[in-house]
Amino acid sequence: MHQKLIRCYYACVLWIFGTITLSASAAPQVTDILGNLSASDFSTYIAPQTYRDWGNEPCVAVNPLDPRQIVVSSFGYGSWVSSQTAQLWYSTNAGVSWNIRFAVPDPITNSTSTSFFVDDQTYAYDSLGVLHCGMMAIDKNGTDHVFHGTTTNINSAGAWTWTTGQLGSTSSPDQPWIALGGGRVAVAYDDFAALNGVEQRVSLSTNNGATFPPGLDLPVGSPGGAPNSSGGLPPNFINPGLRVTMDNLGDAFVIFGMATNGTAGVPLMNYRLNRYSGGPGWDFTSATADGIGGISITNGLSRQGTTNIFWFGNGLNALLGNITAIAVNTNGSRIYVVYGLSGASGIGRLFLQRFQPSGTNLVAGGAALALSSTNFSAALPAVAVAENGTVAIMYHEYDGTNFLIHLALSSDLGQSIRTNLTLYSFRTNGMVFGYGTSNHDRLLGDYDYLRAQSNVFYAAFPARGNTAAGGIVTTNFIDPFFFSMSAFQQPILSQPMRTGGQFQLTLTGETNVTYIVQSSTNLQTWTPALTNTAATSIRLLSISATNSRSYYRAVVSQ
Repeated sequence: MHQKLIRCYYACVLWIFGTITLSASAAPQVTDILGNLSASDFSTYIAPQTYRDWGNEPCVAVNPLDPRQIVVSSFGYGSWVSSQTAQLWYSTNAGVSWNIRFAVPDPITNSTSTSFFVDDQTYAYDSLGVLHCGMMAIDKNGTDHVFHGTTTNINSAGAWTWTTGQLGSTSSPDQPWIALGGGRVAVAYDDFAALNGVEQRVSLSTNNGATFPPGLDLPVGSPGGAPNSSGGLPPNFINPGLRVTMDNLGDAFVIFGMATNGTAGVPLMNYRLNRYSGGPGWDFTSATADGIGGISITNGLSRQGTTNIFWFGNGLNALLGNITAIAVNTNGSRIYVVYGLSGASGIGRLFLQRFQPSGTNLVAGGAALALSSTNFSAALPAVAVAENGTVAIMYHEYDGTNFLIHLALSSDLGQSIRTNLTLYSFRTNGMVFGYGTSNHDRLLGDYDYLRAQSNVFYAAFPARGNTAAGGIVTTNFIDPFFFSMSAFQQPILSQPMRTGGQFQLTLTGETNVTYIVQSSTNLQTWTPALTNTAATSIRLLSISATNSRSYYRAVVSQ
């Protein structure tokens, strides 16, 4: 049995001469990736640069064959820092320490233009441990394209194989997003060359990325996007925020938002859902009365787009990529979408909605659940669902002074939030802005990234660095941050009762989860005291009393 201690999921009991106190930590430990590079990597590749926005729009991928191997991407290296080979942040010890790998080569053959750079990019591992990439790159003529590539060796740029040619035929794509499942690969992207504004498209492979047939490069809304509505905002003012996810069967699901009418310049967002279940096309792309297509999730005013009064974080982050996120459970029976709307006060709030199959349709499962505060605006959502059904939603909130990164968890299929943790907070006062953040309007980008693998969540988000020791100083950078945590409910050891020569401890946890109670006399070396696998969420444990100081904690075994 492999025991994995997730530091956020334990409770400690301290016994000192019969006096018991309890302590518990609810939030996982977050890691400043740049702050945990080797000193040589940092001094060689980071410190000399004037570029400071190293964490913008991160993505995280975990090798299922060895979860200690984790990659995180961000807008770190590109032509703006004199490199045409994209970097990945790479850990081989489950995210404790990190290295920089210049491991992603130019996907455009014989590109000699200095204008080439690697731009938007997302990553995912397949079940065989192959890393897949969906990437936007610019050719020697300055034209954007979307590509798909794979590698089995993160340490070598020469190990990458790019699928022949670009995906789709557009000359103006944006924000590629990748998902894998059931031997299929989906790369979603926006097509800004569409006749009526912007079109949302997904390029599909049914042979694990070997080929992407043109016949499966399809719009997921009504072809051509939504027409401009009289008196409203043209839809191409706001990126649709197209996101794609896949279940283990290979069915793909997307969310996107289209702006139609506006009120006092505030766009009316129409959020839509669609599914690919193996046929010749997507299931819900027929024209709708509003010309958008897909299944309606909701619509409402949302303060986002190019108008600077809508920018998140007191003007520090323009919301140009919409406010959307989507995740699906392993068999496709529950789809979770997150979207952003603004109330009368102008506060941007996030909402979670569950959908589920009903015949050939997808229907909402209950009312939408409000996630964020009524007092402060929130954005940059990410969502994931673990095998045990736990739903996690990560997002940024701005309270007028600080950016706060939240993680909300639901154990009842998205009907309620069991806990909402503050993972990290930072302010930008005193930062020395440099190239990459000089305009002060795209500090964080458009999204955080969260994924579930088995029953562990893995996440990456942009935030101000917090390291200032050992020759590494990140406090003037926006860095990629990482954390992982178990999806199981936090075990709690409650106040014990002493009966004769034993303590009776009460362990509260999750039904049918194996917990191990460990003991220590020094808080450094822990040994198993009891293993409990009772099929109830509350269980009584007997611990033999001793005359020495003892500490106890409960951990999840998986």
